[in-house]
Amino acid sequence: MMKLTKKDKYGMLLEILVEVELADKDMLVEFVQGEVSAIERKAEKAKERPRAKKEDVLKAAVLGTLLTKPQTGSDILAIVKNDFEDATQAKVTARLTSLVKEGHAVKENVKLSENAQKFIDYTFSDKGKELMVAAGVVPAN
Repeated sequence: MMKLTKKDKYGMLLEILVEVELADKDMLVEFVQGEVSAIERKAEKAKERPRAKKEDVLKAAVLGTLLTKPQTGSDILAIVKNDFEDATQAKVTARLTSLVKEGHAVKENVKLSENAQKFIDYTFSDKGKELMVAAGVVPAN
């Protein structure tokens, strides 16, 4: 089943309102039509302003931390915190998840010993290294 939008739902309400007799029917029809108009105006405004993909400098920095050795999210935060005061663990984790989904980084669960706490290491993938070489960050081998 297809997901209904607000506009679709208001359209369905409008069809119902046309069929029934209510004391405040005109007021309700006017309200629903106003909501539909507001949704359409908002959609038109969204079309007018292009959504330029903003360069994610923090994401690039997170990827850059993986150049030397595998890192945990906490290690990465400690490194990038120097240049990005607003960096948080959540922001770093979000960038790491994105890098893994794009194939630029690899996530690996690591456990040092039977009793040790498990942690997650992130490393470069071949695709991530290609990206960094193309950007001129690391020399091609």
